[in-house]
Amino acid sequence: MTGLFLRRALAAAALAIPVWSQTTTGDILGTVLDESSAGMGGAKITVRNLQTNATKETVS
Repeated sequence: MTGLFLRRALAAAALAIPVWSQTTTGDILGTVLDESSAGMGGAKITVRNLQTNATKETVS
């Protein structure tokens, strides 16, 4: 009888743990280069979400 109670208690505890399926953030890493492969500061960078068309801008 105690074995059945213990299994049910463990199952209930496992189901009570919150689960996150997907994340809504990410990272974009890279280097801005000119035609001669030299690093280029001050470049305007724009990223766009293709599903929502939302954009974010920054300067390197």
